[in-house]
Amino acid sequence: MSSWSISPSGVQAVLADVQVSAGDLGTAAEGLATGHEELSGGVGDLLIGVSNAVLGLIESQTTTLTSVVNRIESCGAGAAEATIAYVAGDEEMAANAQSAAVTAASQAPALASEQGVAGIPPVSAPGVPR
Repeated sequence: MSSWSISPSGVQAVLADVQVSAGDLGTAAEGLATGHEELSGGVGDLLIGVSNAVLGLIESQTTTLTSVVNRIESCGAGAAEATIAYVAGDEEMAANAQSAAVTAASQAPALASEQGVAGIPPVSAPGVPR
């Protein structure tokens, strides 16, 4: 890859979509607990074993779901920070390039006179007479 092409607004749009999806995942996880309560209340003594098995499944997956949500949030924060650094780096590179151009332009007359004193002929573009 010879260059970067990051669209900050595109990153922002993707992160907004990810945030919505992470919220949906959190809502679904919360719904599991509510679903268990409803299941427990509706099955009575006959299917209490099923209800307890569902509760065990929910409890065993709570840590995994929490970990997934935390990773989503961390990745989103990392992508946002990387994009901010990219934009800041672009601005810094542009400022450095502009500064170098100003410095080179201000030194050009001095270099030209030094070359003339040293007997170095001026450089011209191909096809352009000196």
